[in-house]
Amino acid sequence: MSDGRLQTSVLTDACPERWTYGDGSTAWLPRDADVVVGRASRWLGTPYSWGGGTPYGPSTGFCDGANGYGPSGECVASVTPGFDCSSLVRYAYWPFNRLPRVSASQYAATSEYTVRRTALREGDLVFWHNGTRVYHVGLYCGNDEVIHAPRTGKLISRVPLDEAMPRKDYYGATRLLNLSAR
Repeated sequence: MSDGRLQTSVLTDACPERWTYGDGSTAWLPRDADVVVGRASRWLGTPYSWGGGTPYGPSTGFCDGANGYGPSGECVASVTPGFDCSSLVRYAYWPFNRLPRVSASQYAATSEYTVRRTALREGDLVFWHNGTRVYHVGLYCGNDEVIHAPRTGKLISRVPLDEAMPRKDYYGATRLLNLSAR
């Protein structure tokens, strides 16, 4: 039974090429961030869909009373195949890391692997916080840029880190890959 924690460990140069999960299943491990960033980049230009996206690709989402609505108040998430922020990151790492579904849970599951903003590397998860909870996650892709699914009505994009969400909301980053050799 899973306790909600990430079901893998930080990769090192000595890691095997396959990872065995607690349930006995196995997955190929990426050797560097190119695989993870490439998986997210594949979906640049795809619509944001609140609650949409699976580990296997885009899907329609849902509206929850506050999120997923278009400018006229219609529920666009339920008819828009795409990803929300956390499902895009989850997709990028699947099956190498079985990240939880929502951004706050992704931070909680990876918070023991924090990295300073000045030390960000490709493949790092970057998080934003509104003073109460983590509300957004993106995938750092180098050159001070992040790939993320911003919000309803927007497309998955690669933007400067400080333009992804309000700079004051930047919360921190975590690293799931050992990138010391890059």
